[in-house]
Amino acid sequence: GIHGLGASMLGDLIVRVVAQRLLFGSDLPFYHLLATLAKVLIVTEGQPEVRRSILRVYAETLLARQPV
Repeated sequence: GIHGLGASMLGDLIVRVVAQRLLFGSDLPFYHLLATLAKVLIVTEGQPEVRRSILRVYAETLLARQPV
C-alpha cells in the first residue's frame, strides 16, 4: 500500500508504476488517513489525472468488475 511510503518514494512509485494501477488506502488506525491523503495530494500537485486515478478511478474500475 501507499500508506507507509514517504512523499519522495510515492512520487518515484507513480513514475515507475502506471498511476492507473495505484489504489488509495491507509492502515487506519496505525497510519492516519489524512496523513496518507496529504502525501498523495502533495505528490500529485499539478497532475489532476494522476490524482483522480489514485483517489477514485482505479477503485471504481475494481468495483465495477464482474466476478469470474
